[in-house]
Order: sequence, then C-alpha cells, then structure tokens
Amino acid sequence: IGAGRTSKYVGQWGLGERNDRGDMLENFVEVNKMVVLNTQFQLHPRHLYTWKSPKDKPDKIVRNQIDYIMINQRFRNSCTYVKAYPGADIQSDHNPLVGVFKVRLKRIRRNKKEGNCDIRKLKESIIKRKVGESLNQKIQIKPNMEVEKEIESLQKTIMDIKTEYLSRDTAKRNSWMTDEILELMDQ
Repeated sequence: IGAGRTSKYVGQWGLGERNDRGDMLENFVEVNKMVVLNTQFQLHPRHLYTWKSPKDKPDKIVRNQIDYIMINQRFRNSCTYVKAYPGADIQSDHNPLVGVFKVRLKRIRRNKKEGNCDIRKLKESIIKRKVGESLNQKIQIKPNMEVEKEIESLQKTIMDIKTEYLSRDTAKRNSWMTDEILELMDQ
C-alpha cells in the first residue's frame, strides 16, 4: 500500500512505495467499506514491516509490509493499536500482526413480561365460571365482520377479563420501622 494517505480507507503511515497490488487492495477495501488498520497508527518502521525477504542482508535491507488487518469501517474506532512483532519465535519469514481491540457490546433491553395476570386463579371454580360467562357475553362475532376487527375485539375482551378477574394481588410491604423499634430507640 505504501506510505501516504490516498483515501479515507487507508491511513498515511504505511511502509515503502505503492504498487499495483496495493491499488487492488485499496479498491477492494473501498468497495467493501473496510479500513486497513496497519496504516492508521504511526509506528517505527521496524513495527511496520510484516515480511522479511530471504535476500535481506545488513548492507541491503529488503523488508515489506504485505500483511494487513482489515475491518469494517463501522468498527474502526474499536481498534486502539496494531503493530507487527519482528523476532517472534515462529517458523515463518512473516512477522505476526497484533491488534488491540475494545469490544463494546450493546445492551439488549428486554421487554417487561406481561406477567400482570395470575393464571392460577383459573383453578378456582368460581373465578373460572365468571371468566367463562364474561367471555361468552363480551365476544361478539358477526358473520360479515372483518378479520382485523375480530382480532382487535378478541384482544380487547381478553385484556379486560385479565384486568378484571386475573390481576395479581400486590402484597404491600410491611414497614420496617415499627412501634416496637421506635420504643427501643427511645430507651
């Protein structure tokens, strides 16, 4: 890819000069809306090169940046650091790339349960009979009624019955500060 910024998908801190394959990589990244992370961070050249040529000698250095970490552009700020580790003890002429990422998971908000009705009350014969009578009275299905209106009518009827007969008994909490405690405090 080379040094210097040519688009918003490639950073300005690459290594060396660009060739045809660098142009192809930039086009690929641009089409797929990705970002090349290796080029986003300013580092010493020894932390940029990812491949050392077999022809590399002390008098003629042949080192290139040919391995890249690419990520979807949406997540570009989740990466805080990318660098190559030369001298890693691996059996390859490539240097491993290491990236540091911060993963921020979205908190899923779950809808509250519609647990405001107590179905166990239907086991009582009196409530069961009242609910049945109420359903028979309130459900009014007409032969020429539209399906959507029938569904709305049924839903409204069921909600009314739930609130009327099957609502949960909310037990009020006892006050923790009782008269007995107040008397003990006075002593």
